[in-house]
Amino acid sequence: MKLEHTLDDLHVAFTRRWWTQLFTAFTRCLLAIGFIPPSYTKIIHQPFTSLPDSNPVGHYFNALYQTGFYYEFLGWGQMIAAILLLIPRTSHIGALLFLPIIANIAVLTASVGFKGTWVIRY
Repeated sequence: MKLEHTLDDLHVAFTRRWWTQLFTAFTRCLLAIGFIPPSYTKIIHQPFTSLPDSNPVGHYFNALYQTGFYYEFLGWGQMIAAILLLIPRTSHIGALLFLPIIANIAVLTASVGFKGTWVIRY
């Protein structure tokens, strides 16, 4: 049997289990719930945080807020990805849209040193 068929069989065996389906649904809902409030904040053009400009995180978010359309664009991108993730038929597209969003957040977190993030509000 080819490696491709073996991997296909493993994938089918893994994805047909009820607990993997439950875990997948839970993870998709958790991601959507985690991203809808901050995306709505961006869409209605409200500041994402009240950190001062002296804080690197506050400086970044204040500069992002000042961009105007780009700030809203990010909010709409997050909202669309979250909604697509909630719909089983479009969840793959939602996951693909979330990949660059979450990668950007991870790089930002590592590069800015994210101290004081408890101040971020929704």
